[in-house]
Amino acid sequence: MTTKYTHCGICLAACGMEVEVEDNQIVSLRGDSEHPLTRGFLCKKGTACREMTTDPLRILHPYKKEGSDWRRISWDQAYEEISGKLGEIIDQYGPQSVGMYFGAGTATSSVKSVVAGAFLEELGTDRMYNVLTLEFSNRYLVMEAMYGHQFMLAQPDLEKTQCLLLFGSNPLVSLDHPGIVPSLKAFEKRGAKLIVVDPRKTETARIADIHAEVIPGTDLFLLLAIYSHILENALHDPQFLREHCVNHEALEGLQKLTPEAAETICGVPADTIRQIAEEFGKAESACAVAKLGIHTSRNCTLTYWLIEALNAVTGNVDRPGGLIFNPGAIDLTKVT
Repeated sequence: MTTKYTHCGICLAACGMEVEVEDNQIVSLRGDSEHPLTRGFLCKKGTACREMTTDPLRILHPYKKEGSDWRRISWDQAYEEISGKLGEIIDQYGPQSVGMYFGAGTATSSVKSVVAGAFLEELGTDRMYNVLTLEFSNRYLVMEAMYGHQFMLAQPDLEKTQCLLLFGSNPLVSLDHPGIVPSLKAFEKRGAKLIVVDPRKTETARIADIHAEVIPGTDLFLLLAIYSHILENALHDPQFLREHCVNHEALEGLQKLTPEAAETICGVPADTIRQIAEEFGKAESACAVAKLGIHTSRNCTLTYWLIEALNAVTGNVDRPGGLIFNPGAIDLTKVT
């Protein structure tokens, strides 16, 4: 029996895996305890990866539907018929009539999006869609407007931040960041604050120092009140804004909304709004992060822009404990 080391391809966390192989077959798999990020963690989907290769319902060959039945065909026939049909469509309707859709995660290959993009480019189309175009299109629009490229994505420095402000996210369940569970549980030990903005009392909200139970879709007004308190009480970083932010006057001149006025709209008590603003603005380092609860809500683009900008207003972009840029193994800003 041989031990192999790889990673799970189901989601973007790409957790490390330790796999036992015998006669070219997976015997067992588990989380890689020596992996520097995921440290042995592997969710239920990851532990079921073996079934992707052993399940009797797995499709191993191409099939063609004829009438109400499916008939097995060869790979050569499948390639020929698919390419022929694509050619007909392009000849008749033009290359932009062809698009591609794929799911999220690494899907067993971290370069799939690059290969897919190159394939579409050869066909003469740029119509590529995936699950992120349904759930996160506002995020990429904001990234392009704010940082100059849609894939110039930042992530929270969870190991060093002194205040994490989460909007619409339940990471103790979604596990959307490698090692996020032990990172969050270490907050209390080092005196860091966890603030959760969510209509529900989620698993993450239960361990938070502050849980703001916002009325769904009103996060925008909560944010405006937080900005108002931070700016009026000089808790922002004007030097950072002047040195790094174009049109920073727009941030400093946002329309004011008092915590009391915001309370009548978003349902979060005015004192809680002030407390959130004070904790975030006075923290040695802080970062505000939004996930699906924001990206699929009302006013999602403007709300997310304000969340990202909150890091800039307080000088917490590209610094330890704030938002940090991590291009990963493949820097998509260089290849897209």
